Amino acid sequence: MVVSTRDSGRWPTSSPVTFTERGEIGAAFAVYQDGRKVVDLWGGYRNGNRRTPWAEDTIVTVYSSTKGVAGLLIARARDRGQIDYDRPVADYWPEFAANGKSAITIRQLLAHQAGLSALARPITLAELRDPILLDALLADAVPLWTPGSRHGYHAATIGFYEDALLRRVDPRHRSLGTVLTEDVRPQGAEFYIGVRGDVDRERIATVHGFDNAELAGHIDEMPAAFVAALNDPTTLTGRTFTTNQAAAGVEAVNQPEVLALELPSGNGTGQVRSIAALYSDALNGGPLLGLPPARSTSSPPPPWIPPRDAATSCCTSTPGTRSDSGSPSPLSASVATMAVPSAVPARAAHSRSPTPRPESASPTRRTVPASASGTTRASWLCATRCSIPSSVKLASGPRPDAGRVSAAEMARHAVT
Repeated sequence: MVVSTRDSGRWPTSSPVTFTERGEIGAAFAVYQDGRKVVDLWGGYRNGNRRTPWAEDTIVTVYSSTKGVAGLLIARARDRGQIDYDRPVADYWPEFAANGKSAITIRQLLAHQAGLSALARPITLAELRDPILLDALLADAVPLWTPGSRHGYHAATIGFYEDALLRRVDPRHRSLGTVLTEDVRPQGAEFYIGVRGDVDRERIATVHGFDNAELAGHIDEMPAAFVAALNDPTTLTGRTFTTNQAAAGVEAVNQPEVLALELPSGNGTGQVRSIAALYSDALNGGPLLGLPPARSTSSPPPPWIPPRDAATSCCTSTPGTRSDSGSPSPLSASVATMAVPSAVPARAAHSRSPTPRPESASPTRRTVPASASGTTRASWLCATRCSIPSSVKLASGPRPDAGRVSAAEMARHAVT
């Protein structure tokens, strides 16, 4: 979601993914460049059943995009001298050393190299509600591979480990969600890890996931080996993605009791522009996080090399094979985009006719400087009718047809 555009000076062309073709119901899109908001768009519905328009203050659950915000708070703690990435986690959390984890560093944990992507058993709802119980389960975990030898996506557990660490180094022992509410929200960025009781639930977009029939129609869009492993609870991939069964299922985030939980890996809820603002703040330095401007180098990262064995590498890969192992490229723009499905009848997914929209729900037009540049790249691995364009182009042109509007088109036609 944060990329460089200094070299190209323009936006790459994208293939539009429309509401009508892919079933998106509502969407928001925001871009900051050099610390200044240059795109702020929203449109469609936040509730497809009731045809409730997506409003300027609509907030939405962003699933694994929550991990980025949680990571920024860990970076904030490091900047304040509360942690050192190269020190063992056990220096701050002694119980973590159990079962051969004494040497795992914070850097290895944050890089998904600790071998803790799955636990001995799924986390219960009682443990999700009680940090003491959850911390005991996390501390007792046994690494699934030699820490530091491989990467393995810690789909659910990374956020819990980050939260447990932050509570031990924060002067007031606050959680990630509490820090967001008490320190970041007052500065103007509305994003929650655990939606508080004073938030108007009518502002929250309702999410609709695929039913089994719809999933079957899209089964070939994911690698066959991954699909097989995901549905086999005896595999590492299957165990990794079923660790948090208490809040499992895409539509679980529509339940107030799930939204209220602090799940730093997956139930962050907020305004899309706030996500972009937080990344911009981290890059340029600002009041939201209090971080200094990010440093960058002119060396581009190495290209990503896909795993050789998809059957065994769905969740793990050897360090050094992904672009995050190289030097970062120059950072200049922060982009947040979300095409979010609202709760609509399942048959709507297969309809090719334009979805009717009230005039007030049409994409809101904003003026964008012609010099604005940047791209967004994001991966989305969950069974929802959610689509994030792989890239977005800004260019002048006629307004999009009312029955065929995508997030990419919303951005492209925002230029005056």
